[in-house]
Amino acid sequence: MRKQMIIFGISIIFIVLLFSGCFGNDSEKEFNKFIGTWKHGTLLEGGIIKFFSNGNLEYKQDIGEWKIKDGVLTIYLYKPYGTQSFDYRLMHDSHGVHGPIHKRMWAQYSLPFAVAAMVISGRLGQKELSNNALQDSAALRLSDCVELIEDQHLSARFPAKRFARVAIETNTGDIYDSGEVEAIWDAETAPTDMELRQKFRWLTQEILTDKRAGELEKTVWHCDELPNAASLLPMLTAPVHSV
Repeated sequence: MRKQMIIFGISIIFIVLLFSGCFGNDSEKEFNKFIGTWKHGTLLEGGIIKFFSNGNLEYKQDIGEWKIKDGVLTIYLYKPYGTQSFDYRLMHDSHGVHGPIHKRMWAQYSLPFAVAAMVISGRLGQKELSNNALQDSAALRLSDCVELIEDQHLSARFPAKRFARVAIETNTGDIYDSGEVEAIWDAETAPTDMELRQKFRWLTQEILTDKRAGELEKTVWHCDELPNAASLLPMLTAPVHSV
């Protein structure tokens, strides 16, 4: 059975945080989840890799070995790869496992990680989704407790309406349900100019200087007056902390 790596698509979701029994680590179960053929992987250089139950693997017509220990995947191959170890995350949806990918990459593009970071920090911005924050042990553990379930009723109303629902189940069995929650902006209710400017400044305040953020905001706001987009490139590609 072929498993597709990093195919993670969902429209509107039903998120369940399960705080009971989600922090354990069973190496044998993890090992069994890897067995099979993985397509479009982020391990090594990408491409198909086959994991066999006897601990062997096949990658680009080469034979090697692999093992799982303490949440680390170790692969043994001949040159040019040699021995490589990966922290990994297994991506899940209602149909099963869609991983493995490198833990840091998983966190950066993972909705469960974003939910966990939001719960822990009370906000979700650049600080929570970059650099060392992507390796935060508490957020990574909590993200394992987040289950994404597509609600067909809500999906049928997308993209005209964007709804989501959150349910939190505690280890005592109590369930807290948000009910249907709609995004504050959509095609019919667009943000005001001031709201857009405030969101831009909030997102950039931790990575750009006030001067550079102001220049970028002004240029983008009047981009219809530019002869072409080339003048934007230096502003977008310069180091983030430059003046």
